[in-house]
Amino acid sequence: MQNFNNFTMLEFFNLEEKNIKNFKVYFVDTVLNIDVALNQRDEVCPHCGYTQYTIKEYVQKKLIHSTFTNQKCVINYRSRRYKCGLCAKTFYEHNPFAFNGMKLTMNTVYNVLSDLRNVNETFSSFAQRYHLSTTSVISIFDK
Repeated sequence: MQNFNNFTMLEFFNLEEKNIKNFKVYFVDTVLNIDVALNQRDEVCPHCGYTQYTIKEYVQKKLIHSTFTNQKCVINYRSRRYKCGLCAKTFYEHNPFAFNGMKLTMNTVYNVLSDLRNVNETFSSFAQRYHLSTTSVISIFDK
């Protein structure tokens, strides 16, 4: 992490350099892409509580990060999927960017919810501002 821009981006995501294995920022067409892989940390099986596991596979997760309202941004997060040594069930490592099962980052959800307080705008205008579909904005509102 010698690049000042990468360090600034880490601070923006509230991440510490010691927790990052790989961090790369680049553009593809007009989309800001951020590739992230975290260092392995101790996990606990959410099914049985056992602390011994093996890495089953790596899964590439594409998360929409619409904190930058003037720039479409995607986080490509390389997530580990573990297999428990006791119950043999699989689970993912802790994801600091998004809630379980969501493709939107927590910051995106918080920003949309905060803006939804303004009753003078439509779901479509929020969707356009945050580079989301209208359906995604309505889904955030309904939850």
